[in-house]
Formats: sequence, C-alpha cells, structure tokens
Amino acid sequence: MNVRRHAEREFTEFDLPHNRKEVFFDRLKTRFDVFFKLGLMLALFFLPMLAVAVYGDIAKVGLSSDLATEEEFAAAIKIFDVTLAVYYIPCLLLVAVGLAGAAKVVRQLIWGEGVFFFADFGSGIKQNYAPFAITFLLGGIVNLFDRFVISLGFEPEFVAYIPLGASVVFLTPIAMFVLSQTTVYVNGYLQLVKNAFKLFIKTLAPSLLFVAMIALWFVGGWALDLLSSISAAFLIVKYVLAVVGIIFLLPTFLTARLLFDMSVFDKYINKKDYPELVDKGLVRITDINAAKPR
Repeated sequence: MNVRRHAEREFTEFDLPHNRKEVFFDRLKTRFDVFFKLGLMLALFFLPMLAVAVYGDIAKVGLSSDLATEEEFAAAIKIFDVTLAVYYIPCLLLVAVGLAGAAKVVRQLIWGEGVFFFADFGSGIKQNYAPFAITFLLGGIVNLFDRFVISLGFEPEFVAYIPLGASVVFLTPIAMFVLSQTTVYVNGYLQLVKNAFKLFIKTLAPSLLFVAMIALWFVGGWALDLLSSISAAFLIVKYVLAVVGIIFLLPTFLTARLLFDMSVFDKYINKKDYPELVDKGLVRITDINAAKPR
C-alpha cells in the first residue's frame, strides 16, 4: 500500500528565492529539465563548429607527418589556424542563433515567469538574433585578425599573442554585457556597446572572473591537445568533454552570467530608469514583512 508523505510544514513566501544566488540554485533544483533541453538544443547549434575543430585536428596530424622539422610544423600550424578562423565565422553565426534563443529561455527562468520552451526559444531568436549575430561576426573577424598576427612570426614570439590576449581580456566581457542587455532592453547596437563598456569598467573584477572561467575551459582543451601527441585517445576525450560541457555546463554558465548581469543592471540602470525591473524574479524578505497585516 502506498503511503503519501506530507511536508513537515507548508510552503510559504519565505521559501522563495530572496537573492540571485538562491535563484540560481533554486532553478537548477526545480527546473533541471529546462537546463537539459537547453543543453541539447545548444549542442545542435554547436555541431558545425565542433566539426570544423575535428577537421582541424585531423589535418594537423597530417601536417605533422608531412613536415620534417618542428619549426616547419609550428609555422604551418599558425598559417592553418588562419584558415580555420575563416571557417569558424559562419559557424559562429549559427551559434549566435542558438544562444539568442537560449537567452530568452534563461531570462524567463530567472524572472520566475512561465517557460514555454520551444515558443520562447523561437521568439528569443527573433528578438535577439540581430545583436547576437553582429557580436559573433565581429568576434569571428577579431579572431581571424589575431590568428593572422600570430602567423606573422614576430620575435620574441609572445608579442604575436598580445592582440589575442587583449581580445580575450577586454572584448569578451564587453561582448557578454552587450548580449545580456538585449534580453532586457531595446537599444541600438552602438548604445549597447557604449553601455557595455561602462558596465565593464564598473565591474572589472567580477567581469574578469567570468573571463577566467571561460579561459580555463580553453586551457583544458589546449592541455588535451598536447597530450594527444602522446595518444590520439586524448582527442576523443577532448570532444566528449566538449559535448558534455555544452549540454550540462553551458546553460548553467549562461544562467549564472545573466543573474550577475541583472544585478549589475539593477544597480547602474534599473534603479534610475526602470524601477519596475529592480529585483525582478526575487521575493525580498522585507517585502514579505511589509505585506503582513499589523
């Protein structure tokens, strides 16, 4: 005989998330199905980029067998990376489609509004794709330029990597603020960039922390590339981890990032211009107490 178990106490407003950290863990706990769907959808949009990356790794193995010296191989790899950067540009535009849809779903989640997954994903693409596409197109062009500079073979070698490092450290957080703004506000692209630059300067330390989190993922891939010279099995591990990361980690990262951005928007934009958006999706304990009858 089945016995129904009852909660030890009734669910009250005090059990609702009161800050954005609580929102993050509450959504992970209660809406894991949405996170999993998001991950699967995003994996589909990342497939062409992963295919280009696999092609690049296979082609580099062929280069290593064709060239006699390590110096020749290193020079050929740098030139080949320029070609790959060209191939990545249309792939990035497709990734922009997926992320534009995902951004709307994540916004609905953290605002505590109803999520109609495919409808919200589709409307997110319609609403957000233009600024997402422009941002990812510019990112692809910047990456192409950075790879071209590296291929020129400056001495000392680290000089060639300065533009790439600057792009990652400074342009990536600005781009993230541009994209997150599109989920909340309707502005021209130049205004989005202007706002993003100001917000980046005002939140320098936490913004760079998010960049470090992204960089760690790529450092891990670079380490597996080095290990693949010992055994090709490490390349398989690399792409298995990439797919797992897209499905399970990327939606989580997007949620954490948008929650952070919402708090920044409250402090520097909403408090003055859009007070109705301040603390949207939260239930403050002070508000609960104020609503109680005296």
